[in-house]
Amino acid sequence: IDTINICLDNDVWGRRAGERIIEKYAQRGYNVLEQYPTAKDYNKDLTNFIELENKPIIEIPDKASNSKRVYAHLVGTKKLNQSLVQEYQKSGSLYQTERTIVKNSTPMQITEAVFVQKDKDNFPVYAIKVNLNSSDKYADFKTEYKNTEQARSYLSFNGKNNNLLVFNNPISMMSHQSFLRDMKKEDDFNYICAIKNIPEAVNQFIKDSPHITEVTVMIDKTEALNNKTNQVVDYRETTFKKLLSTVKSKIINVVKRYPTDIDLNRDYRKQKESIQQNQAQKPQEQGLEIG
Repeated sequence: IDTINICLDNDVWGRRAGERIIEKYAQRGYNVLEQYPTAKDYNKDLTNFIELENKPIIEIPDKASNSKRVYAHLVGTKKLNQSLVQEYQKSGSLYQTERTIVKNSTPMQITEAVFVQKDKDNFPVYAIKVNLNSSDKYADFKTEYKNTEQARSYLSFNGKNNNLLVFNNPISMMSHQSFLRDMKKEDDFNYICAIKNIPEAVNQFIKDSPHITEVTVMIDKTEALNNKTNQVVDYRETTFKKLLSTVKSKIINVVKRYPTDIDLNRDYRKQKESIQQNQAQKPQEQGLEIG
């Protein structure tokens, strides 16, 4: 034996004993190493390590037994591209959650879609929950799940081009992706989607992706009442102005391309319906010409 490892408890008594061992055996030519635990003892170190390894970065809603209603809603009601929705589901980026509330003394089941962003270790770091029970006349009701200490709190997709598209509704983001897929066009765009703190999210994305030279704001129409002034504030313009002041530079250009309707999905559905009508009329027109 030529080496002694000191693995005593990290307290007063352990340290004192370690000092005596070093003093006695170092003089005799032994190689004495100190390996005290970070906590008081190694059992506590092990407990802390296990807790840290198994602790989720964020708590997200539980998965339902299946995602049939989410799929039917996104493909049937929202008219999103079928293969795109399937890809989201297979990757674990989209699933269905359910909960029961009591309304007017009557139990009511609420079905919601959960969009998840995961890190490189496949742990969820951010999520947006969208209520599917709300009327199509109004904007989608959304809830955000994030860790305030987590810098990358947003949904995102990295593309090949230099344009970053900014959304505050995952269904609107999917509508843009669906349109390109419907038209059989290559989707090289970069995407980011968050509900709050969008300028901070955009800055973090640009920091991770320095090739970005243009930021296009495409967020839904969102109005909120300012309690101080008692006036309705357009959240889009507030966000756009913040982006101009924090992101725009000689290298990066910030532009806005808001949906014509409340959100991009409504614009997408109208455009899709118009294209289908035109395609249905073409054979009739050709028939008339031939006749």
